[in-house]
Amino acid sequence: MVAGFRALENERSKPLFRDPLAAKLVGEHGKKILAAVPRHFVGAWSVVIRTVIIDDYIRQAIAAGVDTILNLSAGLDTGPTASTCRARSAGSRSISRT
Repeated sequence: MVAGFRALENERSKPLFRDPLAAKLVGEHGKKILAAVPRHFVGAWSVVIRTVIIDDYIRQAIAAGVDTILNLSAGLDTGPTASTCRARSAGSRSISRT
């Protein structure tokens, strides 16, 4: 659902971030799941805010000289590779425990 909420943010007229990989990850099945989520569900809002805050922390870290980002328990999260600030300014590594 995280990738789905990230994909929905891309569709807003003024998105707070862009994640071109999210829609691909969600696919048609994920879109059906999202369509069934009640509109009052706050999950989408929390994913968007979390993404904005984390991206800001990462920008600050990169500005301070950090050159590698490690995303533990990445799962189906596109965040480490989707954010322009991350992809262009620092190497990123994702590790999922299965």
